[in-house]
Amino acid sequence: MLVRTVVVEVEVEPEPVPTPIADSLVDWDEQERQSECLWVLLQDAEVEMTLDVVLAAGTWADARGGACLLIGEDDE
Repeated sequence: MLVRTVVVEVEVEPEPVPTPIADSLVDWDEQERQSECLWVLLQDAEVEMTLDVVLAAGTWADARGGACLLIGEDDE
């Protein structure tokens, strides 16, 4: 008598975890708008796009009112 055991690993995408409270604390549309403005700001300055540079520039822009304000998109 011959017994064979076959082990198969199947990758399964985890179910997304709902985070309604955390999501309600973030204005995702404004976040996307500021991200696009930061991209324009860094492109205009011809800055090398590295993670460190983008994170530092984002922090700097946020401290000065946001990237959109810095590129003049929020001017009235």
